[in-house]
Amino acid sequence: MDGIRFIPNHGSMNNVRILRMSFSTIDEYLHCLDVFPSASEVEFDFSGDFHLQPSARQSMRILSSVMALTLRVLRWGDEPQSLGKFLALLQVPNMKELYLALSHKSQEEWMHASEFIERSSPPLVSFKAYGNVVDNYFFQCLRHLSHVQSLSTMMSMFENEKLSLLIERPKLGQSYACPKLQEIHLEGLCPRLIQVPPEFAAFVLHRWYCSGTESDPPSRIYIVTLCTMFPKDSRPFQPFLDYPGVRQCMEDGLQVHLLDRYNRPIDIDSHDVNPD
Repeated sequence: MDGIRFIPNHGSMNNVRILRMSFSTIDEYLHCLDVFPSASEVEFDFSGDFHLQPSARQSMRILSSVMALTLRVLRWGDEPQSLGKFLALLQVPNMKELYLALSHKSQEEWMHASEFIERSSPPLVSFKAYGNVVDNYFFQCLRHLSHVQSLSTMMSMFENEKLSLLIERPKLGQSYACPKLQEIHLEGLCPRLIQVPPEFAAFVLHRWYCSGTESDPPSRIYIVTLCTMFPKDSRPFQPFLDYPGVRQCMEDGLQVHLLDRYNRPIDIDSHDVNPD
């Protein structure tokens, strides 16, 4: 909902459970959270011209009722837009679902997101992350996701050398990043720009086999969903499907779903790249 305005000293509305809002200032977003303290599902969209600077009097909001949070930067414009000052005012301790679509240009977005997740320490089971996911701070976020079972993000994530954080233990006695991960959904594939990198296949195989070889193993990844930007073309997926060991995992129970940009299933041998 766009353009809503609250009268001064607006009383709380405790019966509202779902918020889908867009404002022009951070103060308005924060006031909205104050007016609807019982909301369990919050979805905020930020346009490229929203005002980044909150007033000096704003304090931390502890949102105990929020179970699902979505924050999306819809337009970026010429200047990097960061939600850092907004995230710094939030703590969401009971959140189970988090969807962050952040600016591609801001260099500090995932640093603020990592601090927000660490501060909230929520029992997240689903994490969707879009934007500059090759940023090193993004991988710090993953370190805080000890309960996450489902991860949705961009394929470019697996082009970063920090991918080893998902496979290797940082120190003896510490657990893997995302140790409960069972389902992964990756987008951003197209025949001419990117194919599934071999690092992703190696990651899936590692999680599949190490679950039976270690005393404190991470969960197996049972479901892989890969999405291409073009309809009816399986070629971007071939490096993953042809990676040694992947098809054996599929025979043993790994579910692999290939989708086009309309979320329609793709046959493995289809090569038509002409749009419908």
